[in-house]
Amino acid sequence: MITINKDNLYYLNIDKEYNIVNNLSLDNIKNTKWLEVLKKIINYILYLIYPSISSIYLRGGLLFGKTIDFHSDIDLILIINEDNYSFYYFWDEYKKEFLKKNSFVRDIDLFIIDRTTLFNDNQLMFTIKVLSKCLYGEDISFYIKNYKLYEASFIMKDFYNNKELFKSLENTKIFFKFVKKLIRASFELFLNKVNFYSNDIDTCIKVFSIFYPNKKKEIMDLFEYINNPENFYLENLNKDMKDKAISFCNFLVNEYFSLKND
Repeated sequence: MITINKDNLYYLNIDKEYNIVNNLSLDNIKNTKWLEVLKKIINYILYLIYPSISSIYLRGGLLFGKTIDFHSDIDLILIINEDNYSFYYFWDEYKKEFLKKNSFVRDIDLFIIDRTTLFNDNQLMFTIKVLSKCLYGEDISFYIKNYKLYEASFIMKDFYNNKELFKSLENTKIFFKFVKKLIRASFELFLNKVNFYSNDIDTCIKVFSIFYPNKKKEIMDLFEYINNPENFYLENLNKDMKDKAISFCNFLVNEYFSLKND
């Protein structure tokens, strides 16, 4: 196991049984402006869908305390008891107006799922248990098992099994999400080489660059593209960046399964 200087990294600790410890907290969000807009969003969601909702979770960089104007998103998971189709119409309208008024928030990513489906999806249970915090309702993470560090290789398997993976990448916003997922997947190469876990973009890049210095430019090119707020609103995706992302994805998947077979 390689010892890595964890100063200025965003990560989760591992306990004595190698379980990943969810030490994320709203207390990490020091910027009150972001807390205020988060509260407004939650209140509006409850106004629209209150009878149907079981729980609301926050995930993503905000829980690490990373609130970067014009770069950070607000990522929420809604667990519902029953679907409410009118919600989607009102939510889309609200989101457009909200982002106009609060332009420092790049996007609001809302993932909606029912409780039964959640408990049949191991990756989603991992996200709730390890990478999220309950903001409203019942905290169902207590019903989900602990996850050990070596069990956290969900993204690579998803890349490998998804034969339609690259077909949707013409859409710029989908491409941005894909590249973020790609960078996070790079950390899965090191689950047996480090003593912590992270899905933070900056941390994943730093750790990847330690193990693969010859590939640092490739991952940085992708990061710099999605880190430019202007690119997020382009109508047409840069073909060169798409090719780079596909090439890097193929490298990660091949490297992951090569290491597993050694």
